[in-house]
Amino acid sequence: MKKQYFIFSVITFVLTLSVHAQWNFNGTNIYNTNAGNVGIGTGGLFTPVEKLHINTVSNTASIMAESSYTGTTQKAVGYFRIKNTATGDMFNMVLRKNGAVHEMLQSCYDASAGLWREYAYYNYGTRKYEMRSGILDVEFKNSGNMLINSTGNVGIGDDTPVAKLTVGSGDKFQVESTHGSLTFTDDEATIKFPATQVPNAPMIHMFSSGTANADRMVISHSAGFPKWGIEYHDTSDVFYFRSTSARNFTFELASGHFGVGTEDPAYPIDIVGRMRIKATGILSNSPGIWFAAQDNDFDRAFLGMSEPDSTLGIWSQHLGKWAIEFEVMREPRIGINITPGSPPRSELHLVHTNFGGANDGVRIENEGSNDEYWNLYTSNTTGDFEFFNIGIKRATIDDVSGAYTAVSDSRLKTNINQLEPVLPAVMKLQPKTYQFTHKASNRYYTGFLAQELEQIFPQFVYYGGDDQVTYSVDYASMSVIALKAIQEQQAQIDELKREIEELKSLVNSQ
Repeated sequence: MKKQYFIFSVITFVLTLSVHAQWNFNGTNIYNTNAGNVGIGTGGLFTPVEKLHINTVSNTASIMAESSYTGTTQKAVGYFRIKNTATGDMFNMVLRKNGAVHEMLQSCYDASAGLWREYAYYNYGTRKYEMRSGILDVEFKNSGNMLINSTGNVGIGDDTPVAKLTVGSGDKFQVESTHGSLTFTDDEATIKFPATQVPNAPMIHMFSSGTANADRMVISHSAGFPKWGIEYHDTSDVFYFRSTSARNFTFELASGHFGVGTEDPAYPIDIVGRMRIKATGILSNSPGIWFAAQDNDFDRAFLGMSEPDSTLGIWSQHLGKWAIEFEVMREPRIGINITPGSPPRSELHLVHTNFGGANDGVRIENEGSNDEYWNLYTSNTTGDFEFFNIGIKRATIDDVSGAYTAVSDSRLKTNINQLEPVLPAVMKLQPKTYQFTHKASNRYYTGFLAQELEQIFPQFVYYGGDDQVTYSVDYASMSVIALKAIQEQQAQIDELKREIEELKSLVNSQ
């Protein structure tokens, strides 16, 4: 009975296949020429919507390609392939064995080029993933610098990664590691920023925040010379251009001071050592410094070369000429207000104005409390050399004879009195011949000893000045005494002549 039932079942199965099945056999191959879709599993797959539709309802739907290949050459363990029979193009996803390592590769076959183009690769041993350009080279290289796995960070839209790339809310780009280095290997690589619309929008921040960061090399020469470059001192807001051993240039942001050879410039430009400004040979572009008015709208003076390579001068913008010049190529000479284009003709060459000797020429002034000063002046009218004391003319040297004349204008005198008889005092004078002690000489001089003269005519003796010791004599004024003595002698002579005439008349009358 059981045997009959089994035979009946087989017959029923065969009949069912002959009615419903469209599977065909070609040796060991099985194929189906049905133009419809194939459904596998449960869940109403009697109406599959794809060529192959798998549905297990509540369980996992899966397809497995299984192999026991253990070879050492690069060979697929299994792959999934989609092909366009019209063009020959194919998509291929392969699990392959490469020595002891399993690899997954995704690629496409470009029939027109006759090439397989790889675009994704995963190494099961290192657990590293590569994105490839599609022409067998590596776009993001499998070097350990970019990992997409449980130990990496990456980010790029950022779902919290915080480092090892993190582009999105990092914010935009963030590098974190032992040194946080960003390296370019192309010697023409640059960093570019777009055109900005917001004034003073920062392009690069040196620090995340704070004003007490440690000193930092902003730009360094190289790994071998890490302290050659630009350094920033955050607590005092100072940039330094430095070498390994020293900070050579200083920019203080708060004060605006610039220092050369000093870390603490006290002035807008503070230089320790020498500065050189080189001439080009063109006078209109001669080396020097312009000095402007306080409101900076007018250049007052220029300190620089008045001759391209020989004379240093101070140019007055108001006068339109060189006010002072210093000849530096030959013997040292200083020119003041001299003719433009003419070098100084003596060690001190002064061309003064014509407003009068009271404020022109050369002034010699005492810095003490008496405010005394002298002006030495060449008269523009006569050519005489004139001496002014506190603006009043005191003496003149004639430009022809060289005669020295002292001022004697009655308008400059007061308490005027007649001179008392001087002949008796003159007779007491003791003229001497002598030599001076401060310099050896065979020459003898004639004059008076000031201390002796003071006992007779004290008005002709001066002593003091700043040293309050040395005596001097006004010999020129003593000529007045000599003339007065002559007058007195002449009066005596006239009196004697009168008496003689009277005696003669008396004798003749007898």
